[in-house]
Amino acid sequence: MISGNKGWIEDVSVDGNYRGMGIGLKLIEKLLSISNEKQLSEILLFTEEHRTPAISLYEKLGFIKKESNIYILRN
Repeated sequence: MISGNKGWIEDVSVDGNYRGMGIGLKLIEKLLSISNEKQLSEILLFTEEHRTPAISLYEKLGFIKKESNIYILRN
């Protein structure tokens, strides 16, 4: 099933020595700008539950948590 072009953001990380300087925000904003240029219908973002500062940033940018059962089969 085709449901539009989607973007996927995963493993965004800022070195601990540089956190709190707005670097993560600038990275995500740049990715969102590119997604607008490419007219993507959705941006999917994966982060781990324990990364609460990152989750807070993503929520401030409008991301919402999606309940999903993702399955994978590797050969």
